Amino acid sequence: DGRLETMSLAIITLLSVMHLAKGESSGLPKEQINDVINKNRSKINECNEATLEKHPRYKGKLVVAFKIQPDGTVSDIVLKEKGIKEFNECIVKVLESLVFPASYVITEVNRYPFYLRPPMK
Repeated sequence: DGRLETMSLAIITLLSVMHLAKGESSGLPKEQINDVINKNRSKINECNEATLEKHPRYKGKLVVAFKIQPDGTVSDIVLKEKGIKEFNECIVKVLESLVFPASYVITEVNRYPFYLRPPMK
């Protein structure tokens, strides 16, 4: 029913305002963000391996910024420091596929690095 949805939205908004009024950082804690990314490390490793097949000696870093919406989806991905094109595109696809825990507010991740390195011998 519409009244229940309106009440739920009002409660979520109130909790978000209270959370921010306490001076707490908004959104998901770093640990939860790292946990989701680490659970998807195999996808990130696939990006690494595919890129190194084409560019075996390349080393580099990609730094991204992105937002995690309250429903846990990723949006507004920005490449802050670009690596090699194939790696950049693959990592963006991985990020777009991730689902984080739901929260009351948008979480802004200002810098998250991904490293491309040849395997150690």
